[in-house]
Amino acid sequence: MKKFYLLLLFCISSISLFAQQKIADAGLVRLIKQQDSLQQKLPVEKLYLQTDKAVYTIGDTIWFKGYLFNANYLRYSSRSGLMYIELANDSNETVFRRMVPVDYGLTHGQIAIDGKDIPEGSYTLRAYTNWQRNFGEDYVFTKTLYITGTNNQPWLVKVNARSAQENDKENVYASLAFSEADKKALILRDMQLKVKDGNKTLFKGQAQTDVAGAMDINFNLPPKAANNLTIQAEDLQKGSDRKQNIPIVLNRPENTDLQFMPEGGNLVVGIPTKVGFKAIGEDGKGTSISGKIYNSKQEEVANFTSLHKGMGNFALTPKPGETYTAKVMLPNGQSKTYPLPQVKTSGTVLNIESLGKSVETTSSPVTVAAPRAAKVSPTGGDLEGAVTDSLIVHLTTTPDQQQNTYYLTAQSRGIICYAQVIHFDKSNNQNLTIATNLFPTGITRFSSLNQQGQPLNERIVYIDHNDNLKISVKPNKKTYTARDSVALQINVTDKDDKPIQGSFSIAVTDNEQVITDSTSNNLTSNLLLTSDLKGAVEEPQYYLNNKQANRQALDNLMLTQGWTGYTWTAITAPKLQPLFAAEPEFQIKGKVVNLLGKKVESARVTLISKHNPMPDINQADKDGNFVFTAIPVADSANFFIKATNKSGNDAGMGVYIDQLPPPEFKPTGRYLPWYIDTTLQRSVTKGISSRLEEEKLTGDHVLKEVEIKQKKVIKGSHNLNSPGVADQALDEKDIEKVGVEYLSELLELKIKGLAVRYFQPKFRMSYTIYDKDVHFVIDGIDLDRLYNGPQHGAENFPDFTRYNFMKGYIDSYPAKDIIGVEVMSSPILTDEYNLESDPGDNQMVGRTKPQMAFAATAPSNIKPTAHSKLKNSLVPPYAYIEITTRTGVGPYRQVSAGTYTFKSLPFVIAKDFYRPRYLDKTPNAIKDYRSTIHWEPFVVTDKNGKAIVSFYASDRPNNYTIVIEGSDMNGNIGSFMQKLTLNNTLQ
Repeated sequence: MKKFYLLLLFCISSISLFAQQKIADAGLVRLIKQQDSLQQKLPVEKLYLQTDKAVYTIGDTIWFKGYLFNANYLRYSSRSGLMYIELANDSNETVFRRMVPVDYGLTHGQIAIDGKDIPEGSYTLRAYTNWQRNFGEDYVFTKTLYITGTNNQPWLVKVNARSAQENDKENVYASLAFSEADKKALILRDMQLKVKDGNKTLFKGQAQTDVAGAMDINFNLPPKAANNLTIQAEDLQKGSDRKQNIPIVLNRPENTDLQFMPEGGNLVVGIPTKVGFKAIGEDGKGTSISGKIYNSKQEEVANFTSLHKGMGNFALTPKPGETYTAKVMLPNGQSKTYPLPQVKTSGTVLNIESLGKSVETTSSPVTVAAPRAAKVSPTGGDLEGAVTDSLIVHLTTTPDQQQNTYYLTAQSRGIICYAQVIHFDKSNNQNLTIATNLFPTGITRFSSLNQQGQPLNERIVYIDHNDNLKISVKPNKKTYTARDSVALQINVTDKDDKPIQGSFSIAVTDNEQVITDSTSNNLTSNLLLTSDLKGAVEEPQYYLNNKQANRQALDNLMLTQGWTGYTWTAITAPKLQPLFAAEPEFQIKGKVVNLLGKKVESARVTLISKHNPMPDINQADKDGNFVFTAIPVADSANFFIKATNKSGNDAGMGVYIDQLPPPEFKPTGRYLPWYIDTTLQRSVTKGISSRLEEEKLTGDHVLKEVEIKQKKVIKGSHNLNSPGVADQALDEKDIEKVGVEYLSELLELKIKGLAVRYFQPKFRMSYTIYDKDVHFVIDGIDLDRLYNGPQHGAENFPDFTRYNFMKGYIDSYPAKDIIGVEVMSSPILTDEYNLESDPGDNQMVGRTKPQMAFAATAPSNIKPTAHSKLKNSLVPPYAYIEITTRTGVGPYRQVSAGTYTFKSLPFVIAKDFYRPRYLDKTPNAIKDYRSTIHWEPFVVTDKNGKAIVSFYASDRPNNYTIVIEGSDMNGNIGSFMQKLTLNNTLQ
């Protein structure tokens, strides 16, 4: 057999050592080549954002610093130069989305919270690149944020809820205790209560709090009620408009989800196995549990107790012909049984245990391209005699499989760092001692495969070389007073105490107003742990803080939490093409076509923007494609694009712009509002109090806007339900107040629930209002009447032509020409629009497929006053936006030929954090009650690994928390959190 020579690379900081290792097995060579090819073709990016804090009030600013890495070596990614950042509320609606430029893997910016577009509530902050969309949601950075208001502050609420079965019905008992922000009980207050399951009201009634501000309620839970219960409490006191939602989480023990996961994946007869388990309550969080394992004869064979967050493990040797069940005792004295996975009579089992310091490595493996590992000698994979931390890998098979050949591989950060051919010969067990210095710090995935490359067992372990950056802080003084100058000397070294030059971000916050959690996700735990695991990890830093004490908890996490990464099926697949291209910079791409939709070769295309005084001129290629690059970054950008042919003529020319819709993300879970979460209440109320004091002193206080609802009659409206009868309506005065240039901007800002959704597997996108596709109706004429391309129900829907057609209209239609907008989304209002029209209404006489904004005139057979509705062209339900124009001629507005007005997604333009300078410490009327004392996104250490950060204390020099995170963007990362107390002792 031809032998393959593989280059071994061990990347140790900046040192690379090389060796050659002969691999004689063609199947193993093939697997390594396929993995390497996929890694080069689809390299993974990892993104992390540090924010100054996690709880904000209206009027605050969210400050962030972004780090973008290649996943393999944790060096900066040069693949992507754009990042997308967005905020989604607790209904999973995106309320803020922007682009952010990225240079050398670094970026920073801010999100202003004005309370209008981003009202108070719970939010998910998301950040991702377009390239990351190829790998699914697990690679998207997320963080939970809370935003509170200062007007009409919510009550603080203590909730205790339980349920019990009574007369074959489930009865819910809830105790509620209400108090004001100052903890004073809400005494003898009448309230209107509604019990809701999602948007559905189950019960309603009135109740009164007692002298302690408490009330007890109970109700029967309908059999089909989901676990999304909320009690809405409305204040009945005269002049009050307080209305508060109180989530009810029952966490019924009998509904605990208990899963058993044998190490390596299988229970096999006669082979001792470690079985991991994880118990999750109805709130989606880990819950403590204990129980016993019984065989089919009801004999106890094992017992188990969770160690941390509902996770643990126990040992089991399955017997032939047996089935196993777990019996758990519930708090009410009852028990519940859960089945264990079925026992296989044939197969392999993979077990891994940590050996600690070892004096030899018993195998001669193939070791390849470790991203970053401890220092080793280039011995070609044979590390016999080395003293190092080691793993013992046990691979065991049943006798009938003993004659087969197997492969054992270990991947870290997408690279195969270890590979070995396994022959069992006379024994059905192979024990391999493998040095951990073959792998970098982080998650390593072991796989056993057959000769066809099909995985049989998989197991992940966490390797820790304690080689993250060491960050220390030395204050310049022992004590500080109000408005005192504070200077911090920052020192950064690697694991060998050598100085590190790098980019770091620092947040200093007031402990009374901001809670900082040492167990929450940070840069190191995100990049090395949570980003390589599927699903949420509670308190991720807990597993890495006290490594010795928490080692077993960390291994339980590895046993029970799925990993992210390529499956072996994807690795061995013949083709795997990315759906989403990397974006090295912001570009405008498009195509020039004629009226028949055919390419216009070598067209001259001009791009004009108010942010660029000089027009940018480009020439389309032979297929009519054009691209504009090096476009100046702007917080909002409207572009005017003009196309002409070689002769300078624009007649019959059309411009089509390439655009992808924003991704849709699954809801991340149900959050408890801060006014119920007792761990947040103190800091949030302190922050609100500080904000109110500032507003009183500065006069920066805005009265709550009073919304007066009335029927808005739109003159000339073609609304089939009669003018003004709509779920949402804007009249001419409303439109003038918005003050935008185009119809698309008006709809985006004022129509609730309007979004662009991306649908799979049809690979299409559409405007939607919540879950309903939208039809745009202009002066009684449905835009779909003018569209002659594939419909939503068409087979093999090819692209986004319908969406781009609609977008071309609403992007170019001037808002000043609109006098009314009405939205019909509820079934009672859309019924009239859904009626089938005469078949002749759906004919397009003498028109071709319009994919862009052309010069248009109304066809003679279509009357602007007659509604044209598509017959069975969309899958119901859908919503209608009725638009009334000043001219009344519908969509047949004369526009310039060969032009396109394009509004891009705005950029975040980074601003400087406001840093007060107190040269005179004399107190004055304007108080400084900052919650974020200091934020600096770019702290750059020098060649000695040092940097100085300075700022002024606030008027309340309370205890502060310092958080520093960063990297040299060349494989070294670090996170630091310490308290700075009044006497300046770092704890």
